[in-house]
Amino acid sequence: ICPPGFPKCVCNKKSTLKIITKKPIVPSIEEIKSNKMARSAKLRIAEKKGEVDEI
Repeated sequence: ICPPGFPKCVCNKKSTLKIITKKPIVPSIEEIKSNKMARSAKLRIAEKKGEVDEI
């Protein structure tokens, strides 16, 4: 894993996640009014790349 602050990957590690949302999804004003703890909530979505295990 490359050290933080490196402008370019030098370790050649392949990513295992695909980012679905570029920016976090934040709660609406109505949700914050009904639930004060929702102010700090940020939803980020990623999808695992590679093989999918079948159940």
